[in-house]
Amino acid sequence: MARKIFCGVICLTLMLGGCDNGSSQAAEQKVEELKVKDLKDMTNQEIVEHKLKSLGLSFEKKLKDSNKRHVEYVAAKEKMEKQYTEYQKQSAEFNERQAELDIALSEARFVEDSDEVTAVKRKMLELKKEKNTTFKDLPNFQSKYPQLQESIRKAQDAIYKSKKELTEWNNLRAKINNEIDLYFYALGAEEANRVKNTFDKSRNSANVVINQELFIKGMSVRIKGREVETPDTDKTQELIRDLYEYAISNSNAGRFDNFEIDEYWGTLNVEGVDFSNPLDIFSYYYGYEVGDTGRDFVTTASERLGVSPKFDGYIMSIESALSGELSSYDEVLPSVLRAILSSHIAINTNEGDTFYTDFQKQEGVNEVGSGLLQKVITKNESAPPLSGYARNFKVNYIATASNGDEIEVKDVTLEYFDTPKDLRRILGKMAVGDVYQVVFSGRYINDQRLVGFGNSWREGKNLNFPHFYEGTSVSYKIELLGASR
Repeated sequence: MARKIFCGVICLTLMLGGCDNGSSQAAEQKVEELKVKDLKDMTNQEIVEHKLKSLGLSFEKKLKDSNKRHVEYVAAKEKMEKQYTEYQKQSAEFNERQAELDIALSEARFVEDSDEVTAVKRKMLELKKEKNTTFKDLPNFQSKYPQLQESIRKAQDAIYKSKKELTEWNNLRAKINNEIDLYFYALGAEEANRVKNTFDKSRNSANVVINQELFIKGMSVRIKGREVETPDTDKTQELIRDLYEYAISNSNAGRFDNFEIDEYWGTLNVEGVDFSNPLDIFSYYYGYEVGDTGRDFVTTASERLGVSPKFDGYIMSIESALSGELSSYDEVLPSVLRAILSSHIAINTNEGDTFYTDFQKQEGVNEVGSGLLQKVITKNESAPPLSGYARNFKVNYIATASNGDEIEVKDVTLEYFDTPKDLRRILGKMAVGDVYQVVFSGRYINDQRLVGFGNSWREGKNLNFPHFYEGTSVSYKIELLGASR
């Protein structure tokens, strides 16, 4: 099964710069309530809804915190400026007293009064000490003031970004009012941008102004799997190819004025499309073909989430991309996608933990490491164990992941440096003909930095596993065929 990994009314016054204390406290309380929920007790759909609702509240809290920091920095700056003003006043007073002492010293020297000279110099020394004590924090002020100004600037930037995120979030939630449709909208955004790029590329290279409405209609029909009269596939593909080649080679800037339509197309009645118009045919069936990929994408994601296929959110993301609206959510969509990724990790972890503990309860299972289980399925009593001399192991294996994915690989060599050390120890104690089942928990894989283990290893020389994501536990049923140094 292929998988692809890739929020609550928000306080309106907050979007404009802040909330009253009651609203802020309520928001913080909601965030805390969401934090303490145990994801283990939730269904997959509830986990996604929880993560997206938490995200919405986090935008509100982020803006509140940015405003709070800005107020604190501005208050500190004003306090420092007030202190500096006082420093300037005191400095003027010290200068005035110093000038008076300078005059007194000159007069004492003029009349050659040594006692007075000594007394004035003592007063000058005392004044200097007093001045140093008064202005001891001035150098610190001179270094901190620019830092405060920079902190205020950064806080202002954070407020601007937070307001933008919150505005985009509110707009997105006004457009999509439930978490599951939002899930498919955000999950489809990357695919939607690819569709837009393909759409623009085809339109530009063929100089054809594709009918966007018909493109969306064709795509929607295919994605939702509605029963319509479907033209002959070969004829459709042949016509689209001919139309495309004609548009490229013709000097009429993609117009189909002289393109002749086969009588067959005049007999069709599909979704009100005018099949006497080559451009309408091209637009509709180009969208229809794109919808084929979209249907598989949404169906797979729905199965993974444990809900019936929800196509509306995905179709909205395609429409938003083609209209340019999708770009208006540039600030918020990455956060939505991160929340979705986080929900998938939580789902994988729940499934992985259940998968691991269920196996652990089976008779004959031994824990051979923290998060690593082993069970002897078949023991070849007539063959001696390898005794640890081997470095490479020739095996058959069946790999089963906690998400239900399964693959079978025959006659493959697990090379020394491509095999986890704990698994090497297990294989080294097996005899040829033995069949062992080894289960890695998702936490073990993550702790041992084996995430991606399967995706990044060389296919055919290791434990190849095609869809291995964080939190997933995996079982390998291994038959040892031979070993070598």
